[in-house]
Amino acid sequence: MWCGSVSKALAAGYRLGWCLPGRYYKQYLAKRRYCNQGVTSPTQLAIADFINNGEYAGHLKKIRFNLHNYRLDYQHYLRQNLPVSSKISEPSGGFVLWIQIPNLDSVQLFRQAVKYNIDIRVGDHFTTLGLYKDCFRINIGYPLLAADGFENETLKQHKKLIDIVATMASKGTISTS
Repeated sequence: MWCGSVSKALAAGYRLGWCLPGRYYKQYLAKRRYCNQGVTSPTQLAIADFINNGEYAGHLKKIRFNLHNYRLDYQHYLRQNLPVSSKISEPSGGFVLWIQIPNLDSVQLFRQAVKYNIDIRVGDHFTTLGLYKDCFRINIGYPLLAADGFENETLKQHKKLIDIVATMASKGTISTS
């Protein structure tokens, strides 16, 4: 079975995707009768045209290029500002980075980040095994600098996140070397 969507790459509000159910075709049709979210035909036709005329492929190419550059910017910034012991993921796609800092209490980091409206996800949220307590994930889907080259809200939030980590390090709760 193969499923896809334009929600992440084009617009979340469209809620438009596709499914090639293969050998599960009959079961798929039976389920779909009861679970249709009701995307409008004009939206479906517009997206189909966007895909068929090649504009969607161009759009994806631009997004991939931007995300690649954002990833490089974030990794450089984080390597310059986090403790040397930090490990930063090397994703082959997507728009998140995982950061691991030895002895970090990521739940405490999360609590502090929430106070400043900084959105991170902690490793505990992704396992039931008590793993990844020293890991957190950030979204890198936005540029660190505004188009004019000046600081934007994203960079301000990441600077504050770095400050929180530095404060935790100064209290001896994380490994800095």
